[in-house]
Amino acid sequence: MTWKKIYLGRTSGTGEELFAKVNFKKGNLIFTWEVVLKKGRYPCYVGDRWLQIEKCQWIAPHRNNLGLYINHSCNPKLWIKNSVKIVAMKNIRRGEEVTFDYSTSESENGWYLICHCENKNCRRILSPIILTLQN
Repeated sequence: MTWKKIYLGRTSGTGEELFAKVNFKKGNLIFTWEVVLKKGRYPCYVGDRWLQIEKCQWIAPHRNNLGLYINHSCNPKLWIKNSVKIVAMKNIRRGEEVTFDYSTSESENGWYLICHCENKNCRRILSPIILTLQN
């Protein structure tokens, strides 16, 4: 785990958040998750910081892992590549919050999240993006 390029900060909105210490270009690797693989069926509230990578498979970040602090945004700046690599999906300026769209890592029926990202294009209620695209 490296904290050389990002830092944990606080805001009045959601509390702890990750911010860029340096400028990132689209496609730059931000960091790699250090994780434990979880397999099986779990209620959607069990792994609130888990990331679904396949049906009935999740990765759970280790304690103090940067992945624990990625907040959701309906206008995200990060993408996940190869299940554990966190990559810039657009240019990110130093000082900007680095965010991820939680709905892109879920496919389980019944999962949803009330969004508080305050983005002008906020979807308000998140459901798995795969199911959203099918409807």
